[in-house]
Amino acid sequence: GEETASFIAAMDAEAEGSILLTAPGYTVPSQKTTYTYFCFSKDDLVAQGLPADDGSAHIIGIEAVLNNSNSITNVHHIIVKTSEDANGACSNNNADDFMYVWAFGQSNFQAPANTGFRYGPDGNGAFQSISMEV
Repeated sequence: GEETASFIAAMDAEAEGSILLTAPGYTVPSQKTTYTYFCFSKDDLVAQGLPADDGSAHIIGIEAVLNNSNSITNVHHIIVKTSEDANGACSNNNADDFMYVWAFGQSNFQAPANTGFRYGPDGNGAFQSISMEV
């Protein structure tokens, strides 16, 4: 709809790139109340195009994509959290901060102008790894 078109236009105008956090090969179970955690370490994020060493980037928009009927029917929420440690989000789902929470019917997230979630070097308050709960 119009809201999605507005989001896409804003990301096209403001974003310098994008990353895609997926769960390849994972099928959402049809039984109720199943929680699954996915981890994206610094190495995973670098492989997606984020800076490897001293560079930084900002996440300025997030879109939850449910691309099949099983996911659309059975996914209740998605929680994205971050850690300042390169593998922190991967250690027993030990992420420090909430980045994004999605529930059915919620729109995409677009950060206000000149803001975003900072990814960057260790020790500067920036995130280096991400966990996603579905």
